[in-house]
Amino acid sequence: MVYGRNPSRRGVSRCDVLVLVSLFWVLAPAGLYGLQKVRLTREEISSANQLRHLAVAFHDFYHDYGLFPTGGGNAEQGRAFQRDNKFERNPPLGGKLPEGAQIIAPPGQEWGWAYQILSYIDMNDVFRNPDDDAVRQTVVPLYFCPLRRKPGANEKNEKGLRLGGIDYAGNGGVTGPMKDARDEMLRNYVPPFKDFTASGTVIRSSAWYPGGQRRAISMHNVLDGTSYTLLLITKRMQTNRIGKNPPNDDWSFVDGWGNDTIVRYHPEDSNLQPAPDSDNPVPDFAMGSASRNGFLVIFADASVRRLRYTIAPETLAAIMIRDDGVAVRPRDLE
Repeated sequence: MVYGRNPSRRGVSRCDVLVLVSLFWVLAPAGLYGLQKVRLTREEISSANQLRHLAVAFHDFYHDYGLFPTGGGNAEQGRAFQRDNKFERNPPLGGKLPEGAQIIAPPGQEWGWAYQILSYIDMNDVFRNPDDDAVRQTVVPLYFCPLRRKPGANEKNEKGLRLGGIDYAGNGGVTGPMKDARDEMLRNYVPPFKDFTASGTVIRSSAWYPGGQRRAISMHNVLDGTSYTLLLITKRMQTNRIGKNPPNDDWSFVDGWGNDTIVRYHPEDSNLQPAPDSDNPVPDFAMGSASRNGFLVIFADASVRRLRYTIAPETLAAIMIRDDGVAVRPRDLE
């Protein structure tokens, strides 16, 4: 599949949705979060609003293509395109789309979700830019959490590039079997395709990942329900390396399956327990926040919550997985 013109939309437009979302956040932020018995700061509300915009982009993408954006296939790669009915990809750095090339849509695209939705957050010119390095050096304000930093490019890396960072990550599911889980469904869980990179909502998939061209997620594949399955999560950052190309923010928002744009979890891995930002190095795929109060997440139904860092590990695992059948109660998330 290649990207083409967006099909004409019926019913409520994206503009209408964004206006309603904006009015909602202006008029009733306290009411929304009253359900969680917590009070968000102004910066948290701003970050939550950004997450909702990203969720709207995911749903608009789904409306057009019938599948969710993917996590891409491989980290630190060039953009995938189609030319003369063949799938090709640019080199990791310095690549440019050849004349007549068409950008490959997921599930074949090597670049990840944050690139795939650019046209749905009013960044179509960036999406279409034929210069890969120009794209990865673009600062996308919506990708920066107000709790953590202002939008801005990283300092120059060893290649002389100032990459555009990102603070939000797709739900990449769990990292492996949970043999010690108390819940039988978690303990016996077998992921789709027998691949744990397909257990979340933002799955690993590209024309260069084994079986990737056949891997895509629709609403029907979120068997646990969109209200109890995570979509996007704030990732943890090393505070004294922000803007300095740390390992989980050194390849730009375009990155395919890697810890720049994906978070994962395992209830038995102490390194992956959610935690606030600190000066300590961040484990691969770890989630967290600049806030000491908890970390913001958005579910697949576009509802935003602040989760506490002490959330029960098996509850967090259950909402990371889209099809484990584990029942989660609202009070489990408070």
